[in-house]
Amino acid sequence: LEQAALAISLASSAGSVCIHLSDLHVDQTIDQQALRQALLASNMLSLSNDASQALVIDEEDRLYLHRYFDYERRLAKRLLQPYRGIQQAIHQPFKTFFEKLFHPNKIVLQGRTDWQQLAVALAVNRGFTLISGGPGTGKTSSILNLIRCAKYIDRDCRVVLAAPTGKAASRMLEALVKAAQGIGSDLEIELPKEAFTVHRLLGAARQGDRFHYDREHLLPLDLLIVDEASMLDLALTVHLIEATPSTARIVFLGDKDQLAAVEAGAVFAELSANPSLSETCLKVLEQITGIDPRSLYGAHQQVQAQPADDALEAQQHDQGSAKGLGDAVIWLRENFRFNQATALGELIDLVNSGQAEAVIARLRQGRFAQIDWLEDENPELSEATKQSLLAPFEDYVKQLRDNHQDLLSLFDQLGRYKILCAIRDGPRGVERINQLVSEMIHGRYNSTLPSISRWFVRQAATQGWYPGQCIMVLRNDYVLGRFNGDIGIVMPHAQQQALVYFSDGLRLEKAIGLSRLPDHETAFALTVHKAQGSEFNRVAIVLPSQASPVVNKALLYTAISRARASVSIIASEDVLRKAITTPSKRHSGIRSRIAAQIAEASSC
Repeated sequence: LEQAALAISLASSAGSVCIHLSDLHVDQTIDQQALRQALLASNMLSLSNDASQALVIDEEDRLYLHRYFDYERRLAKRLLQPYRGIQQAIHQPFKTFFEKLFHPNKIVLQGRTDWQQLAVALAVNRGFTLISGGPGTGKTSSILNLIRCAKYIDRDCRVVLAAPTGKAASRMLEALVKAAQGIGSDLEIELPKEAFTVHRLLGAARQGDRFHYDREHLLPLDLLIVDEASMLDLALTVHLIEATPSTARIVFLGDKDQLAAVEAGAVFAELSANPSLSETCLKVLEQITGIDPRSLYGAHQQVQAQPADDALEAQQHDQGSAKGLGDAVIWLRENFRFNQATALGELIDLVNSGQAEAVIARLRQGRFAQIDWLEDENPELSEATKQSLLAPFEDYVKQLRDNHQDLLSLFDQLGRYKILCAIRDGPRGVERINQLVSEMIHGRYNSTLPSISRWFVRQAATQGWYPGQCIMVLRNDYVLGRFNGDIGIVMPHAQQQALVYFSDGLRLEKAIGLSRLPDHETAFALTVHKAQGSEFNRVAIVLPSQASPVVNKALLYTAISRARASVSIIASEDVLRKAITTPSKRHSGIRSRIAAQIAEASSC
């Protein structure tokens, strides 16, 4: 029992919500059935139909901590709850409106399937929809057209935008505003004025584990759109879903292939693993979009033949034949930013399909334009590698020297380049890289200042800050209105005190004294996890000198897909190969919980 409790606790810390009984490392002479009976005899383990003890084992020998089993069961129950909101009649005026929404796509696609159109059509009359797509597949356009449809159906529809982090929320709103510019006046709508972090939307208490909105106190909304939903852990997903009324539509958007949440659960990847659509659903989609279901059949069959992600390999063992939600998932398959013909598109495709040898061969041959590989094998980065990492910050230093008061330009420079690290500690970790960048920026900027200003900057450095320092907020502060993931720039005030300025991408926001800011850290370099929800023109990816289970395909894919134009990869051949071929495995039983709920409802 102690071994079982320790194993499931360690698995939860590593991101899994359960483990299979066969994965317990116990006496090899004990078979699985005997082990199951021994655990049940301890009175600390209960069956899933009772679930009254600290540990729970289900009918397929998955072992849970009680709270995670309860979360899965509650999530399945809420997801299967019927939608009781407004139903849009599929008549000719609506079809004409819908066709007009997606006419620009029709011109670009030239007869190819418009998956954005199908995604929005699927969400029209559903209580819960998942839309998965990589960078450039049109998730922002889908959100904009979802809102337009919602306002067509009900002019007074209360649309709420949310994301797991403050950075993802602000980027979501910024991208929507840009996407809405230049549309025809007959399609103009009033966009939501803000996007919330999920914690803020739910009204999190200061401790963060209790919420104002819950099963008893529902959120006042009609359409909830959650971007970067792959970053949601199981517990937060359950709290959010349960606090949403059954009269509202819920739409999750994300990338099933990205890193999952830091906490336990990979809900988005698990639920979006099955994109199959029933014949009834396909006929409804055809009515709305005019897209022939026969053109989709081959694509869906192809998808069904493989897991959504290598991270789901564990789930093939976990879930058995359970398919999860049906008629709820669309994968956006058309890339409007880059495709296989572009270097980034080809690299992303090869990494995502685990083709390490092809990636390495192309990098060695220099066949990827705008993609560099610095094959640095030593634990400590070479001087040449350090210089290549630091050189792109010269433009930021120049802007700082020439006109440090133009803060929007400084933010623009920060958005052009970011160093992404796989780990925090060590010579290749984010803390050491940030130290290198800080020394470079502090030294270059300080050397151009008059003596009195240099004295002031030196004094500031003794207090742990310097002008132009880029910082990231690490903890939500609802009083100050600053949230985990927010990026700011530290600058001196007239009274020579440090102020931190923030931007929503369009304008500066109210500055906050550095001493008042919640926990924060220097952020010229970020961990890949922290970079989720952000994009940069160029990224440099620093992998550790030794292979590690945390350096896997999902991490590398996520890092590369943060780039809009170019990538530098700093890694040895061995570490790069193992990263591409190492899946990220998280164990779960959510699809089995959904199947059990369906079976229970059918038997009633």
